[in-house]
Amino acid sequence: MRRRTMLPPLLLALVVGLGACSGDPEPIIEPTPSATAPASPTSEPTPTADPEPESAKAFLQRWQLSAYDMQDSGDVDNYLAMTSSCTSCVALAEGVEEIYAQGGSIKTTGGQVSGIERVGKVDRTFIYEYVTTSGASKVFDRSGRVEDRYTGGTSRFQVNLERRGKSWVVRRVSRLAT
Repeated sequence: MRRRTMLPPLLLALVVGLGACSGDPEPIIEPTPSATAPASPTSEPTPTADPEPESAKAFLQRWQLSAYDMQDSGDVDNYLAMTSSCTSCVALAEGVEEIYAQGGSIKTTGGQVSGIERVGKVDRTFIYEYVTTSGASKVFDRSGRVEDRYTGGTSRFQVNLERRGKSWVVRRVSRLAT
């Protein structure tokens, strides 16, 4: 009996097209206080400020990274937590879960996100488009044999985002014709 392909081709195109971001700016890290600096016993702790709201561009980069992490680990929770009522997102996560439930795995080689641009807004929904350039990916069966190979490439996506607190959620993602 031949086992069916783990992911339908269109779904796997989405898997391959969801690229991770590279070139993130280095975080600013405060220097560690010197061991010789005298401690002030009467000083009050400095209250921490509320973090700034996450930009849509930063969120999209983080979401793309979570898509690759999900594929490489099989853990869909973080990825799905960044979505809300996103049918194609759920389908992708279910496809990944199916591969891992059958004893298989996925190995991605990452990718880059570029050209993130806001192209519209309807009510509370912000519409962004961007390009991913993805590396090669492999889907392995339970015995470790390569079941499918994907060379990667460039894809263009449109995503509907909605603000949730200080961050965002993906409501819809579509691959655009190039």
